[in-house]
Amino acid sequence: MRKTVVAVLLALAGSVLTGCLREDFKESEPVLKADVECLEVDALPQDETESVTGVIKITSNRSWNAAFVNETGTVEVPEWVRMETASHANLSDASDTKAFHLFFDANRVNRSRSTRLRLISGERELIVGVVQRALVYALSVAGDTHLTVGY
Repeated sequence: MRKTVVAVLLALAGSVLTGCLREDFKESEPVLKADVECLEVDALPQDETESVTGVIKITSNRSWNAAFVNETGTVEVPEWVRMETASHANLSDASDTKAFHLFFDANRVNRSRSTRLRLISGERELIVGVVQRALVYALSVAGDTHLTVGY
């Protein structure tokens, strides 16, 4: 009976010690989240001297990196968008969130363009769509708005 009680107490003490060590060394389940599933930005900047910008916030309790990829998952760097930072070493708790900026060249054509941002942290992977809207042309007719066609 006494051996059983001692064994139970040792098991309980081991469990408590393991829990304390996990908390002390911040050992927890890996977390990797983005605040958006798809980032969509305007075709043109508000001010012609600036570029179009977008922000994605990443929450992770592990180090992570990011790269633009095509539909097949191959790394592909588009010419029209750039990242401020491509990686972040984060060993603090899961509530640590970092933001990074994307800078877009003006889209002066009438079709949207898109890419995918792949975030990797250990074995976890997250894909965020990135879309820049098409330029919307405003057509107007100068002078008389009535049109007469003869043949």
